[in-house]
Amino acid sequence: MNIVLYISEPWVDWRTIFIIQYVGFWIGYTIPTMLLLLCPLVTWSGHRYVHLPPTGAVLSTALRLFWFAARGKWSLNPARTYKNLTATDFWDNAKPSKQAIRPEWMNFDDQWVDEVKRGFKACGVFCWFPVFCRWTPKSPTLR
Repeated sequence: MNIVLYISEPWVDWRTIFIIQYVGFWIGYTIPTMLLLLCPLVTWSGHRYVHLPPTGAVLSTALRLFWFAARGKWSLNPARTYKNLTATDFWDNAKPSKQAIRPEWMNFDDQWVDEVKRGFKACGVFCWFPVFCRWTPKSPTLR
């Protein structure tokens, strides 16, 4: 088994094929191997990173916060539901400082709600993956 091929497998795409065809076989697999061998060095030089102790799973709390924020925003009209769920004050109404009576599971601050808001916005990128994968041919023979 070619260990270099195994190590550099994630980088093997059109760039590697182009380099192999026009430059040479050895450089086509040396470049991705060198790049992948740099990854442990970045990890081991962790003195620049802030190490925090684990606080447990936050996914369930984040989903509960989403359902708490979405309470009363649902409608049979999809356009109205979309408008309500993408409103600028959607997450602001779920902040603990805005609640007169805080539920017992709400043991976080307003900053954490802002972090959850940024996380949901970042994960919105993944909603386009099915569209991209459906209309982007993987190979000319798959049409």
